[in-house]
Amino acid sequence: MSFTGLLTTTTNDTPPPPPRNTTSLYALYVTLLRAIIDHHNAGPLFELWYKLLHGATWPEVLRRYVAHKGTLEQTMVPDAVKLVCALLAGGDADSLHCDQHLVLLQFLCNEALDTECVRGLLEGMLFWCVIFGGEACQTVMCHV
Repeated sequence: MSFTGLLTTTTNDTPPPPPRNTTSLYALYVTLLRAIIDHHNAGPLFELWYKLLHGATWPEVLRRYVAHKGTLEQTMVPDAVKLVCALLAGGDADSLHCDQHLVLLQFLCNEALDTECVRGLLEGMLFWCVIFGGEACQTVMCHV
């Protein structure tokens, strides 16, 4: 979709159309979910989700992950994420609009940022920035 087309659809209060090529998008969902599930390593349920996760099953795995996370006392799942996940219960991820995908991807990126792997990467970058400062920090950040 062109910028003009996106601008037209957003100014007319109509949702943008679903993305046309979903292969890369679905691969991104799978990658983020794998990183998150692998980080939790919380028993047989998460192991099953990890084994079953692929391009066609990510909507159900994501929906179940959000439902599971919503049952934990100390965690809050944004209402927008719950609403989009409810749409996934119908099994048709292809019908999600771009803004709905953005809601889910933002949630997953926030979840991934909390994983040990990403946290370690960010701490390492921060370490080099503190040690070498200024220009070295810009070099490190540009190569990420």
